Amino acid sequence: MLGINSMLIAALLYVNVVKDGVFKVLNTLKIPLFYLFCNFILSNKKKRINKRKVC
Repeated sequence: MLGINSMLIAALLYVNVVKDGVFKVLNTLKIPLFYLFCNFILSNKKKRINKRKVC
């Protein structure tokens, strides 16, 4: 199961259509790997958005 979900996340990231809501849903699953991965992605997205606002 973990392999299939990982491939799905990778595919979504590749197409660059991931919404914050998707990561929040995955985060609620409380799977340790997903939890860390989702928090990492969400924090990176926030950093990118903040950089855009500054410029």
